[in-house]
Amino acid sequence: QTMPSKVGGVYRIEAKRQTDGPAPTSRAGQWVITTRLSQVDALWARVKAATEAGQLGYKSKVSTAPRAGGMDLDSRVICVVTADADDLADVARVREALRALGIDGDLVYEPLKPDSPT
Repeated sequence: QTMPSKVGGVYRIEAKRQTDGPAPTSRAGQWVITTRLSQVDALWARVKAATEAGQLGYKSKVSTAPRAGGMDLDSRVICVVTADADDLADVARVREALRALGIDGDLVYEPLKPDSPT
């Protein structure tokens, strides 16, 4: 298992669903989870396993290193990408699955920008 806190040279690691499910649409969105460097490896392990098992969205990604001048050095972000931001039932289902994984605090959902890499 790759630990985000130990990775350099790439800005993120991705995990993809290993089961059948809805394909992403042009209206994909993501839950954004902000965490700390000390917690990112354990949290990513749970999110990665749940993503691959088909319990979350079709893909998740985690930041590995702060971008120069970007976030503070101790901050890391995990994004759980859903197929369609307009599918409110699925968006809510993923939020509840994240809560069941022990992710508490503020969860922010945002539509992906059409020109952003998913």
